[in-house]
Amino acid sequence: MAEYIVLPKMGVNMVEAIIVEWSVDIGGKVQEGDVIAVAETDKAAQDIYAPKTGTILAHVVELGKVVKCQEPIAIIGAAGEKTEDLLQNKAPDSITKTLPQMMDTAQMTLSPDNLKVEESPTATSTTTARIRISPLAKKMALDHGISVASLAPAEKGERITKKDVLRFLAGKGENTPVRDNPSAVAEKRIPLSLVRKTIASRLTLSNQTKPKAVLDVRVDATEILKWKEAAKEQGLKIGVSEVIIKALGKALSEYPMLRARLENDELIISEAISIGVAVDTGKGLMVPVIRNVDKKGMAEISAELRLLAAKARSGTLSMDEMSGGTFSVTNLGMLGIERFTPVINPPECGILAVGTIRKELVVDQKDDSISIKPLFWISLAFDHRVVDGAPAGEFLMALKSLLEWPLSLVH
Repeated sequence: MAEYIVLPKMGVNMVEAIIVEWSVDIGGKVQEGDVIAVAETDKAAQDIYAPKTGTILAHVVELGKVVKCQEPIAIIGAAGEKTEDLLQNKAPDSITKTLPQMMDTAQMTLSPDNLKVEESPTATSTTTARIRISPLAKKMALDHGISVASLAPAEKGERITKKDVLRFLAGKGENTPVRDNPSAVAEKRIPLSLVRKTIASRLTLSNQTKPKAVLDVRVDATEILKWKEAAKEQGLKIGVSEVIIKALGKALSEYPMLRARLENDELIISEAISIGVAVDTGKGLMVPVIRNVDKKGMAEISAELRLLAAKARSGTLSMDEMSGGTFSVTNLGMLGIERFTPVINPPECGILAVGTIRKELVVDQKDDSISIKPLFWISLAFDHRVVDGAPAGEFLMALKSLLEWPLSLVH
């Protein structure tokens, strides 16, 4: 019996995606578990699988269109099975595309009044054929908010390339100035990508729902740099970030409220210590999660961090690799930023900001002697509904102590 294939919810925070590729054409036979489409979420490209064995009877959304979770994207059933009853009785408002029957000379069209199936005298496959487009052109189209279905190759039968996207943008006059006002300045309008829209939404949510407080302290990096150099001599690539992540894991094990979240007038404390690490991918911020940090050694954390960062920048992170975090860390030290206030990643309680290491004059509080030491700022932003300032301060000072004596992190 024919039924809808809906867009699955592939992550806790996922609400929508863009269908960027049909892996199976209409009329194609599939086995349960076969990939039938590729959806671009706010974080990565995800495969959509057939829920059962059968024939793809229709694609019900256009390539490049945004689809909400649990809305239909295709119809699957037996070969030759009609879909009229399914459309008339269960079709939601999200269906916007012509739905062809499995016929050689007939095409079904969706009536806006009553979803009645009608036949047109001429058959065409242009609305249902798989669109051939290069990965770079597809990415450019998504970044500019262009429906892939609205693009066409320079020569019929060829695949769509970067040049075709640029030609489309030029034709749409993306950089055209306003002519009505002679003093107007030319503007460039760039539609928000799903990644950018999600970042905007989550940052707004964080600032609207979390009464945030921020505490700062400077850390002496002398021992961390010694540790880093010793690891290098042993052939290990361990940087400052890895030491900070490991120290956070130990501090969070001693201060469980910093890994709590507020939900329906209840405080929920996660037993897992999994840390999200902010990664700049060039097209938006991704936060892959290193799980069970407290149970991993420095070398293991380092290897996992490098792998996740590479996958984030290539857009190949899975939903599982971006979910389940209980605390986050963001480091702008490599950019020369000394100190900054981070935004908490909902629904987490806190996030640590890390600045660059700089040599500074330090006055010893005991004997007033002056020395030069490598120092860096760490800033803790926390949800003041969950944690008060005093315990948050204790947590930050405990973290400072761990960072200034990294041998305490060895286990």
